[in-house]
Parts: sequence; structure tokens; C-alpha cells
Amino acid sequence: MLGRWLVDVATQRRPWIARVSVVAAVSLGALVGVTSPAWAALSLQGANLTPNTINVGQESTFKFRIKDSNPATPQVEGVTIQVSSGAASCASNCSPGTVDLTAGVSDEITAKIKGNAAGQVTVRVVHSGGQIGTVPLTVNQGQQEQQTVGLLRGEVENNVDGKPISGAVVTVQDPTGKNFDVKTGSTGVYQFDGKALKIAPGDLIFTVTKDPFVLTGGPKTVRVGANENKTINLGMENPTAATTAPPTNTAPPTGEPSSTTTAAGAVDTKPAADSGGLDTMTWIMIIVGGLLVALGIGAIVLLLVRRNNDEDEDEEDDEDDEPVRGRPGGPRGPAGAAPRPAGGVYGGAAAGATAVYG
Repeated sequence: MLGRWLVDVATQRRPWIARVSVVAAVSLGALVGVTSPAWAALSLQGANLTPNTINVGQESTFKFRIKDSNPATPQVEGVTIQVSSGAASCASNCSPGTVDLTAGVSDEITAKIKGNAAGQVTVRVVHSGGQIGTVPLTVNQGQQEQQTVGLLRGEVENNVDGKPISGAVVTVQDPTGKNFDVKTGSTGVYQFDGKALKIAPGDLIFTVTKDPFVLTGGPKTVRVGANENKTINLGMENPTAATTAPPTNTAPPTGEPSSTTTAAGAVDTKPAADSGGLDTMTWIMIIVGGLLVALGIGAIVLLLVRRNNDEDEDEEDDEDDEPVRGRPGGPRGPAGAAPRPAGGVYGGAAAGATAVYG
């Protein structure tokens, strides 16, 4: 009796276990069906590399959208951009992360891929559930990136007064023979962006044009290295102003012309240049001294003339006052002494008589 009951229970369990297994399988299938189909339906939309062929050192722009065939999918998680080999690498926006979808499509995503070595590479977009799509890229060896100078700047000024010269055209020639021009501003400043203009490093030749000025000393050569910033100031001068300037120091400081005798005996009446370095005061003192000497000589001559006149007058007076021999009343003295009477004191004695004085 007991054995039959056990057999009946075992027989009844089998259908029940089968029913439970079916329910579990259906539930698991429903759960997997909710998630797996969405991942399997993801794809890239409008994916492109511009350009799709680059040289080593160059970059390509990678643009794409993520599309899900199920419009109800709100977002895709763990989105990243990968490159299949070391010939290229992702340079920017390499991990967008969680990407929102609107009606099953994301906004456009932009990344940069840089070429590192020659070769064929594959750019992949993946998410946390697997790969979404791929795009091929070719990297060529190409030419090495050209080296350039840095920033070149300076000021153009007038060498005479130091004032800036505006509107002057500054030209620089690099070692490859390329010329680059720029005009100075109101402050006389000019500037070249060597990287943007691709000015090769080495010996650079600078010239400046601006009428009526010329660059002092002619073209200027300056050596500038790769990526080097340099300040080069340039001076100009006006040759017209130098040649039309009036001559200076062509006359003595006193304004008096000087006469010089030439080899032929002619008299040169051109004003003599102030080569002795005498100033106005010195010339005045020389002239005053000459006048004083002339006045002194004149005074001496005048005195001599007057003395001669006085002596002549004295001689004439002496001749007028000389007495007649034998005439009384003449002056007394050695030259005009009165003659003694021939007859002695009394006038009547004979010659040779002896006078007796009592």
C-alpha cells in the first residue's frame, strides 16, 4: 500500500517539474530578449575620416553618430574610440562615455586621429557591450613637418630724431628664397608670425622701403633658429635732407672776410672757415688789443711831432734875440755879454793905458 502511494507521488511530480522548467526558460528568454537585441542593433551612422589618408604627424577628423534600431533605447554606455595598431592613435575626444540617443540616434561625435607611422589601421567605435562599427585609415610616411621660426617683431625708426616711421614696408627673405611683407603701424612696430607663415629658420634678410627714407647700412642679415622668437629693430635715414642741408662754419665768428693769396698771386676774398676754433670773444679781444696798440703808436708819433715843433720854435726865438756887436743893451751872459769899452772904464784912455781904480 505504502509502496504504491510512493509510486503515485513520483509520477505526479514529473509533470510539475516539467512545468516549472518551462516557466523558468520562458522567463529567462524574456529577460535576455529585453537587453540583447538592443546591443545587437547598434551601428554607426555617417561615419567618415577626413581625410582618410594622412602622412605621419598629420591628423584626420573622425565624425560619426550612433544609431539603435530600437527607438526606445535611451542611451549607450561606455562608448570609446580605439585604433587597431600603433601606426595611428586617437588624439582627442577618445572616450565619449555615455551617449544619449534621441529617437534611436545620437548627436554627431567628433574625434581626432593622428598618424604615427606608415601603415593601414582600423578605427573602431566600441561600447560596454561590444563593437559598434569600424572605419579604415591609411597613414603614409610623407615628409617631415617643416621647421619654422617663432615670432619676429621690431620697430622701424628715424636714426636722426629717433621717431617711429609708420607705413614702412618690412620685407624678410628666408633661406628658401621666400619673401614675406608687412607694414609698420602708427608706432612703427612690425610683426611676423613665423609658424603661421612657415618662415624657414636660418639667415633671414630684412629690408625696409619708405620714401624718402632708406635703410641705414642696406639690407640686414639676422640668424634665427627654429621656434626662436626674435626682436629686430631697423633704423632708416633721409639722404635728401642730408644733401640739401645749408653749409655750416663758412665764415669767421666776427663776420669779417679774410683775404688769402693764392699760388698765382690773386687775392681770395672768400670768408675763411673757423678752423682755429676761436670764439667770438677771442676775436673781439684781438681787435680791441689791435686798436689799443694803434692808439699807442699814434700817441707816440704825436708826441714826437710836437717836440720837433717846439725845438723849431725855440731856435727861431734865439735868432730873434741875438744882439748886434757893439750895440749896448744886449743880454748879459756868456753868449750875449756886453763888450768892454776900448778906452777903459772912463772911455777916454788911450789904448794900452793903465787904469787906476781908487
